[in-house]
Amino acid sequence: MKTRIFAILIFLVTFVLQGCIPSVHPLYSEDDIVFNADILGAWIESGNKTEWVFEASGKNSYIVRINERGKLSDLIVHLVKLEERYFFDFYPDENDHIDDMNGYLSIQFIPIHTFAKVEITNDSIEIYRFDPNWLEEILKDDPSLIKHEISKEYILLTASTQELQRFILDYAEVREAYLDKAVLYRD
Repeated sequence: MKTRIFAILIFLVTFVLQGCIPSVHPLYSEDDIVFNADILGAWIESGNKTEWVFEASGKNSYIVRINERGKLSDLIVHLVKLEERYFFDFYPDENDHIDDMNGYLSIQFIPIHTFAKVEITNDSIEIYRFDPNWLEEILKDDPSLIKHEISKEYILLTASTQELQRFILDYAEVREAYLDKAVLYRD
């Protein structure tokens, strides 16, 4: 349990600060999950040389181990198809390789989902992380766009899966909604 909680902390620092928006609920229902064997294997992220290794985990999910300068994160990933667009839904895995943390700190964290739009070809995966600053701005203008909570550090989406899907599809082609893409190439 402690390693799972610490993994969530690492996950929050790695993905939320780099541009993913945390959500209490997943972006998918079982009918939205697809499996693409072309994703399996080792990939290198252009620019920062972070290694991503995707392995099959069950019938319709992946485990991805991300090695960013020796810091490891294991995530459960679902490839989600909404209409004709694809998204990754990331969720912290057990991360047994991470040292235990203080019990008082560990009870402060809960597992969350994050997601990103993806485009997959034979030799690359383009990952478009949502821009938290963009989300903050549009929610200032219209707080009723999607259910959420705001803390000092980040916005936490609390909308249901169906509401998340509608929201994501509404903004799927809005360039301002994303940070610069991360491109993974075969290792």
